[in-house]
Amino acid sequence: SITRNTAFISWGGAFATCAFDGEFVWITPFAVGAAVVGVNVNNYSMKTFAVFPVGYDRGMVPVEGTVLAGDHLWLIPRDGNGVVRVHLRTGVAMAFSSWPSQQGFVKNRNAFIGAAYDGRFIYMPPYDASAVVRVDTTDGSMIALSNWPPGFTKQLRAFARGVFDGKAFVWMVPAGASCAVRINVTEGNHTMTCFAKW
Repeated sequence: SITRNTAFISWGGAFATCAFDGEFVWITPFAVGAAVVGVNVNNYSMKTFAVFPVGYDRGMVPVEGTVLAGDHLWLIPRDGNGVVRVHLRTGVAMAFSSWPSQQGFVKNRNAFIGAAYDGRFIYMPPYDASAVVRVDTTDGSMIALSNWPPGFTKQLRAFARGVFDGKAFVWMVPAGASCAVRINVTEGNHTMTCFAKW
């Protein structure tokens, strides 16, 4: 069973995001939560999985974002030290924290908020991280993408969430960035384009 922490602090709570697999709505933890909760939409039964492996460094806000990929739920780290993959049938959780080494990548606190999924890769738009990070869902390996558009300067609190358009592009939603940025995920160099005709 899960005990829901109701002693909320001003900036956080138990859950923040969710995903649906056709049978269960999976509610994922935020600041004080420590488990994924699955709600069966047919009979309203619930099941829970502890999601932070032993030794996982949660930080202040461990995750903020959820991607469903097959039988796995991927939790996007905000302060947590790795991307967490949870098997939705067994509950086994694994953290991937081999962050990219190329292009001087720096994760920082408040690293990512949300993500986009193209059927194999997860693209995590940087909030305070120094670059987009692409995660391969087949093995958890990561690369950094920072081929920013001409004239664009990546600042802190840049992007919050993203979406794959089902064709060729991931779109990143600007939080503090000067424009929405589109990534061509079909090209090897992942060309980025800035859109700012507000």
